[in-house]
Amino acid sequence: DDGEDFTIRQSSSNDTSLILEANGTGTDALQLLSNLGGIKMTANSSAGKDISIEANDSSINLVATENVADAIKINATKGGIDITASESTAGQDIDIINTGGSINLLATETVHDAITIKSSVGGIDITANGTGTFDNIDISAKSAINISSTKAAVNAIVLDAKSNNPTGGI
Repeated sequence: DDGEDFTIRQSSSNDTSLILEANGTGTDALQLLSNLGGIKMTANSSAGKDISIEANDSSINLVATENVADAIKINATKGGIDITASESTAGQDIDIINTGGSINLLATETVHDAITIKSSVGGIDITANGTGTFDNIDISAKSAINISSTKAAVNAIVLDAKSNNPTGGI
């Protein structure tokens, strides 16, 4: 502490609140601005006394301009992380896009389904559109690779290397 802190404090331990309210109509009606240092929000409380960021009839945008690998980091030091679009309709997707790099999923739990990709209705497509030497779909395991289908038909599992390439093979 350098003795130049400015504190606004509501010090009662009752069910009271400290409210900053702005009635401005611009996109910057309320700002938290730090020109030389960071901004930290901390809830030193108990379970269920969470930090909630809500946008009623508007969106929440997180933008970071620092050129580092973890420019936006979401870290739960205890517990899990849920991403839910609970009232979405067809076309309101959850998209993860990296326009210049890769997308990596890593799980360290030692269970048979450490990474699960499910569709409760509809199918699952895995597509590699590249034409280069390394633009393949590679599936490897130190144990078995199991492919199964509950469809009772002769085409329940199809491996087809020729339908789009007459010189392909299996």
